[in-house]
Amino acid sequence: MLSRLGGAIMIHTKACEIFGIMHPVVLAGMGGGANPALVAAVSEVGGLGILACTWATPDDIRAQVADIRARTSRPFGVNFVLDQVAPEKLDAAIEERVPVISLFRGTDPTDIVARARAAGLVTTLQVTTMDEARTALAAGVDVVIVQGREGGGHMGPHPLWTLLPQVVAIAGATPVLASGALVSGRDLAAALAMGASGVHMGTRFLASVEAPISDQFKAAILAARDGDTVASKMWDLLWGQEWSGMMARALRNDLTLRWAGREGELAASLGPARAEFAAAKAAGDHSRLNMLAGEGSARIDSILPAAEIVRSVVAEAEAALREAAALIR
Repeated sequence: MLSRLGGAIMIHTKACEIFGIMHPVVLAGMGGGANPALVAAVSEVGGLGILACTWATPDDIRAQVADIRARTSRPFGVNFVLDQVAPEKLDAAIEERVPVISLFRGTDPTDIVARARAAGLVTTLQVTTMDEARTALAAGVDVVIVQGREGGGHMGPHPLWTLLPQVVAIAGATPVLASGALVSGRDLAAALAMGASGVHMGTRFLASVEAPISDQFKAAILAARDGDTVASKMWDLLWGQEWSGMMARALRNDLTLRWAGREGELAASLGPARAEFAAAKAAGDHSRLNMLAGEGSARIDSILPAAEIVRSVVAEAEAALREAAALIR
């Protein structure tokens, strides 16, 4: 796990080998939470940046891929939600030879995985249950990402530290990444000790200099304390995306206080509620907007350049692993 590269000792895992990266730190594909600058910054320092492209047009995908490549020559990826990816969008990513195609749960991934792998691209699939993990492995994905319910945005029913070892146990030679409220090097060390091959981090990179979210959103992450996130199906109702059927975790605010746990009432008054939501978006009123973030927000206390985040996570993990190894005598 700790290996020597160019004279330096660093954490190097099978996922690093498959992705062609230096550090086992992957930027989650966050819709609206990442842009080419953030993706490139994570990749350039030796991690893997991933850009969410589900809602992008094929031309947008090509333009953003070109933007990333103008900033870094290192590997990066694009992310699609399986239920929503149109064939022409996947075509654009494959034609542009994007090194990694990252997929999120939904329909059977077998055909998409086969197409991407036939083109020589690496594939990942984010899973939230054991059934989804088995589907991913049967489809032949290169890397499985296990997401716990602690994570921000759409998430599944199980805690990360319960689901992760179960998936590792059936994954065989397929490396597994851990995802969900992971914000520090000690989290990376813990994931590696549990058999993961790296971490998949979202919220920590929202609190980065490069993240294309508002200063108010970033300040809310820094202000968050234990219990300041809530999981609800209210967001899909407000967005008109009931297709997911999933909970989504966000920071608590006036809107979550009003509707979280009252989704039935919200569904009965969607017209006015969506109008109010649109007005809040136009006004930039974050007390009435979605701020998707994970439980790890409570442990984030700084806005840093993405490169510094990756370096600090890796350095802290290396120190933690050495501390743990010293306990064996």
